[in-house]
Amino acid sequence: MGVYSINESVLPTNVDWEAVEEFAGEPNFDGACELVAESEINYNRFMQAVGISELNYLETNGQEMVYEGGRLSGYIEKAKKFFHNILEKIKGFIKKFMVKVDSLVRSNDGFLKKYGSEISKLNEKVKINGYKFSNLGELNFPEAKTVVTTAKGTAEDRDIKTKVLGSNVGEDFSEAIFKHFHGEETSKKEVELSPSEQIQIIKNTKDLRTKAKKTYTEADKKIKDIIKRLDNQAKNINKKDVSEDTNAEMQKINSEIKGFKTFASAMQLVQGGYLSALRAQNSQAKAVCVKALQGKYKEDTKKNLKEGFSHYEDDFLSEVEFV
Repeated sequence: MGVYSINESVLPTNVDWEAVEEFAGEPNFDGACELVAESEINYNRFMQAVGISELNYLETNGQEMVYEGGRLSGYIEKAKKFFHNILEKIKGFIKKFMVKVDSLVRSNDGFLKKYGSEISKLNEKVKINGYKFSNLGELNFPEAKTVVTTAKGTAEDRDIKTKVLGSNVGEDFSEAIFKHFHGEETSKKEVELSPSEQIQIIKNTKDLRTKAKKTYTEADKKIKDIIKRLDNQAKNINKKDVSEDTNAEMQKINSEIKGFKTFASAMQLVQGGYLSALRAQNSQAKAVCVKALQGKYKEDTKKNLKEGFSHYEDDFLSEVEFV
């Protein structure tokens, strides 16, 4: 095997989230874009090193490099390390999101304790500029091998992204992700929402942590499947005769690695869009409830002014209570 070998046994099956290094940025869609950009830099460095090695071989030997088994195995092992690095980035991103959720849970618990029972009784819908969020159940991704090996032609990247997202991508993948989770809208519209329904979203804030963990489990499985496939390819190459020309094999594997890279990047972006939408839905739910409370207190004030404070003639401020 190559010098960059990753023994599959060292890849953790259970995650100790306390030991995971946190992502330095914000755990949202923009943060996911940062991770993808970092992975793109890593991929380009990887391919640049391969290109320089091939050019050096050509200049030294006067012929193109022949990828015999050992050299090709080393290439595959480095590719495995590249995908393992992506998984580590996702792990830190998810941990940072869960830390944010823990803070949100504490804030929302206080809000519910103070206003929950009152909001539950408010049935009149509230108008707000926002979204009717969509596709925020559990996030599931297709099998990487199936997606990559069936993508064809010049639209290969778009085919992969479409299957990872689960809806049409078009020209702008970022916009497609946003629309997928925001009711097919690209910007806020006036929507009517019931506070008594929105409060349930606030009560379920802690579930965002569970959903985040499940998205990691999904990513973990898909990327480890990629690594396992590459590992099997390396083993098959090592079984071949040394004299067997493996350049065609190299081209095939290189194309597949590029497809897997596109798949992993698309998965990271969809994760970022999904988690961002979950937090946005939670924040919107709270905004609806606050606006409903403001409306109620305003109506109470109007009622009190209309009825007057004749029964408070001695001290008409005595029964004013502050929330």
